[in-house]
Amino acid sequence: MKIKVTMQQVLEFKEVVGDFREKKLPLPGAYKLLKISNALDKDMEFYHEKFQNIIETFAKKDDDGNYVYSDDGSQIIIQEDKIDECNTALEELMGLEIEVDNLDLSIDNFGQDAEYTLEELEKFTPFMN
Repeated sequence: MKIKVTMQQVLEFKEVVGDFREKKLPLPGAYKLLKISNALDKDMEFYHEKFQNIIETFAKKDDDGNYVYSDDGSQIIIQEDKIDECNTALEELMGLEIEVDNLDLSIDNFGQDAEYTLEELEKFTPFMN
Protein backbone atom coordinates (compact mmCIF):
# COMPACT_ATOMS: atom_id res chain seq x y z
CA MET A 1 0.00 0.00 0.00
CA LYS A 2 1.35 3.39 -0.97
CA ILE A 3 0.86 6.45 1.21
CA LYS A 4 1.60 10.15 0.76
CA VAL A 5 3.67 12.03 3.32
CA THR A 6 5.36 15.41 3.38
CA MET A 7 9.09 15.99 3.34
CA GLN A 8 8.73 17.26 6.93
CA GLN A 9 7.26 13.90 7.94
CA VAL A 10 10.07 12.09 6.12
CA LEU A 11 12.68 14.09 8.03
CA GLU A 12 10.97 13.37 11.34
CA PHE A 13 10.65 9.66 10.50
CA LYS A 14 14.33 9.42 9.57
CA GLU A 15 15.27 11.18 12.82
CA VAL A 16 13.30 8.69 14.94
CA VAL A 17 14.56 5.70 12.94
CA GLY A 18 18.08 6.92 13.67
CA ASP A 19 17.25 6.89 17.38
CA PHE A 20 15.89 3.33 17.01
CA ARG A 21 19.07 1.92 15.52
CA GLU A 22 20.23 0.87 18.98
CA LYS A 23 16.87 -0.48 20.19
CA LYS A 24 16.02 -4.15 19.97
CA LEU A 25 12.79 -4.58 18.03
CA PRO A 26 10.88 -7.65 16.88
CA LEU A 27 12.11 -8.74 13.46
CA PRO A 28 8.96 -7.69 11.50
CA GLY A 29 9.07 -4.14 12.91
CA ALA A 30 12.82 -3.72 12.47
CA TYR A 31 12.63 -5.06 8.92
CA LYS A 32 9.77 -2.78 7.92
CA LEU A 33 11.40 0.30 9.46
CA LEU A 34 14.64 -0.49 7.66
CA LYS A 35 12.87 -1.01 4.32
CA ILE A 36 10.95 2.27 4.61
CA SER A 37 14.06 4.13 5.77
CA ASN A 38 16.11 2.80 2.85
CA ALA A 39 13.32 3.66 0.41
CA LEU A 40 13.42 7.25 1.67
CA ASP A 41 17.16 7.67 1.09
CA LYS A 42 16.72 9.07 -2.44
CA ASP A 43 14.16 11.55 -1.13
CA MET A 44 16.66 12.57 1.56
CA GLU A 45 19.34 13.13 -1.09
CA PHE A 46 16.88 15.31 -3.01
CA TYR A 47 16.06 17.22 0.19
CA HIS A 48 19.72 17.88 1.02
CA GLU A 49 20.43 19.00 -2.54
CA LYS A 50 17.47 21.41 -2.61
CA PHE A 51 18.17 22.66 0.92
CA GLN A 52 21.76 23.41 -0.08
CA ASN A 53 20.49 25.30 -3.17
CA ILE A 54 18.20 27.38 -0.96
CA ILE A 55 21.08 28.22 1.38
CA GLU A 56 23.33 29.05 -1.54
CA THR A 57 20.67 31.35 -3.01
CA PHE A 58 19.63 33.23 0.15
CA ALA A 59 22.60 33.12 2.53
CA LYS A 60 24.50 36.24 3.39
CA LYS A 61 28.12 35.97 2.25
CA ASP A 62 31.28 37.83 3.14
CA ASP A 63 33.63 39.48 0.62
CA ASP A 64 35.32 36.12 -0.03
CA GLY A 65 32.01 34.42 -0.83
CA ASN A 66 31.86 32.46 2.44
CA TYR A 67 28.65 32.15 4.44
CA VAL A 68 28.16 34.58 7.31
CA TYR A 69 27.23 32.83 10.56
CA SER A 70 25.41 33.98 13.69
CA ASP A 71 27.54 35.18 16.61
CA ASP A 72 27.44 31.74 18.23
CA GLY A 73 28.33 30.10 14.89
CA SER A 74 25.30 27.82 14.87
CA GLN A 75 23.27 29.35 12.03
CA ILE A 76 23.90 30.76 8.59
CA ILE A 77 22.57 34.30 8.29
CA ILE A 78 20.03 34.91 5.51
CA GLN A 79 20.14 38.15 3.51
CA GLU A 80 17.73 40.56 5.21
CA ASP A 81 15.85 41.39 2.02
CA LYS A 82 15.51 37.68 1.13
CA ILE A 83 14.13 36.25 4.42
CA ASP A 84 10.54 35.97 3.17
CA GLU A 85 11.61 34.34 -0.10
CA CYS A 86 13.85 31.93 1.80
CA ASN A 87 11.05 30.99 4.20
CA THR A 88 8.69 30.41 1.27
CA ALA A 89 11.23 28.17 -0.47
CA LEU A 90 11.80 26.19 2.74
CA GLU A 91 8.06 25.81 3.35
CA GLU A 92 7.59 24.52 -0.20
CA LEU A 93 10.42 22.01 0.27
CA MET A 94 9.11 20.80 3.64
CA GLY A 95 5.55 20.52 2.28
CA LEU A 96 6.54 18.55 -0.79
CA GLU A 97 4.45 15.36 -0.97
CA ILE A 98 6.22 12.05 -1.39
CA GLU A 99 4.64 8.71 -2.19
CA VAL A 100 6.00 5.90 -0.03
CA ASP A 101 5.32 2.19 0.12
CA ASN A 102 4.62 1.70 3.83
CA LEU A 103 4.85 -2.11 3.68
CA ASP A 104 1.75 -2.30 5.87
CA LEU A 105 3.59 -0.96 8.89
CA SER A 106 1.47 -1.23 12.02
CA ILE A 107 1.91 -0.93 15.76
CA ASP A 108 1.61 -4.73 15.99
CA ASN A 109 4.98 -5.05 14.24
CA PHE A 110 6.74 -3.69 17.30
CA GLY A 111 5.57 -6.12 19.96
CA GLN A 112 3.61 -5.56 23.13
CA ASP A 113 6.69 -4.90 25.29
CA ALA A 114 8.09 -2.08 23.18
CA GLU A 115 8.20 1.32 24.84
CA TYR A 116 7.91 4.56 22.89
CA THR A 117 7.58 8.20 23.72
CA LEU A 118 4.59 10.07 22.35
CA GLU A 119 6.98 12.07 20.17
CA GLU A 120 8.42 8.89 18.62
CA LEU A 121 5.00 7.41 18.02
CA GLU A 122 3.73 10.66 16.52
CA LYS A 123 6.55 10.64 13.97
CA PHE A 124 5.84 7.02 12.97
CA THR A 125 2.07 7.46 12.71
CA PRO A 126 1.96 8.88 9.13
CA PHE A 127 3.73 5.70 7.96
CA MET A 128 1.34 3.28 9.67
CA ASN A 129 -1.91 1.84 8.40
